Amino acid sequence: MADNMKFELLADSIKEINVKAGNAAKSATPSHQFMTKPELLVNHLSFSHIREIMVIDDAFERFFITGCCIVT
Repeated sequence: MADNMKFELLADSIKEINVKAGNAAKSATPSHQFMTKPELLVNHLSFSHIREIMVIDDAFERFFITGCCIVT
């Protein structure tokens, strides 16, 4: 997949998070703001990557690392 497409997918996820951040009062927890679409994870990361990311407790850290893995 071309780098431009990866950046566009990540940008879409970031836009979605910004929208959710505006609706933070409606969210049950702040961690709902930092979610990556499952399709992105399955299409761009190996099972080993997903397994390593799953054990990260901090939602923002998990989101950040996921984004870095998808872009690279």
